[in-house]
Amino acid sequence: MVWLLVLFYIFIQGTMYVTSFASINTKLKLWDAIILFLKRNFISVFLPAGAVSSLVFFSNEIEKKGITRTQVYFASSHLCLCRNSLSGYSVANTGFPVCCIWRRHRYEVNGTALAAVIAILLLFVFVYYSLLKKGKLYYWILKIYPKAELFI
Repeated sequence: MVWLLVLFYIFIQGTMYVTSFASINTKLKLWDAIILFLKRNFISVFLPAGAVSSLVFFSNEIEKKGITRTQVYFASSHLCLCRNSLSGYSVANTGFPVCCIWRRHRYEVNGTALAAVIAILLLFVFVYYSLLKKGKLYYWILKIYPKAELFI
C-alpha cells in the first residue's frame, strides 16, 4: 500500500513538472519529467538550499530534447512558486488548529494569531491578483526594478 502512495506521489510531481513546462508553451514528456524530479529531489537532499541549487543540475538532458536552459529555469521557477504556494496553503490549514488553545476541555480561538494568519493569506492574495491584473503593485515594482517585468 505504501508503494502505491509513493508511486502516486512521484507521478503527481512529474505531472507538476509537465504542467510547469506547459505554462511556458514547452512540451515535456511525463517520463522525462519524472526522471528530472527524481534526480533533482535526490540531489536537493545533500545540497544546501536544496531546491534552488538543484535547478543547476540535470538541465543538460532536458536541453538535448530541444528545450533551452532559459525555458528550463522559467518552468522550474514556476514549479517552485506553485509548490511554495501550496506549502503556504497547507501551513494556513494546519495553522488554524494551532491557533486554537485547549483550555477547560474546549477550544478557544486565539484571536490575535487567527487574525495574523488571515491577514497574511489576504496579503498573498492581494499581491497575486495585483501582479496578475497589473495593478498598482505591479507598476511600483517595475518602477523600482524594470527588469522584473520579464519574471512577473
